[in-house]
Amino acid sequence: ANTLADEQAQLMADKAAAERRQRQLEDDLKSVRDDLAARPLKSELHTAVNSARREGASALAREKAKVEELTRTGEELRTQLSMCWKIIEETSKDDQSAINLTRLKDKAKEFFQ
Repeated sequence: ANTLADEQAQLMADKAAAERRQRQLEDDLKSVRDDLAARPLKSELHTAVNSARREGASALAREKAKVEELTRTGEELRTQLSMCWKIIEETSKDDQSAINLTRLKDKAKEFFQ
């Protein structure tokens, strides 16, 4: 009777192990299905991220070009202003003109700071 009981216990243990293995395989299958279902979303996400990066780089390049243009314009204005100062200095002969020129320069410096 001992061997029959032993065999029966072994069969019950094997059955429990087989059921655990079946549940594990079902969980693995569900995980694989979920992963496969998510792949198109991942692909779409990667596409969206890459597109956003390209758009960001393009916008950055446009803004950089604007800054460079403003810098050039500022430099041109400084050059023109400097030439104007020279002309004004050459034309201001009397003391009152020199005083007015000094005031004008001081106001311009305040403005450009």
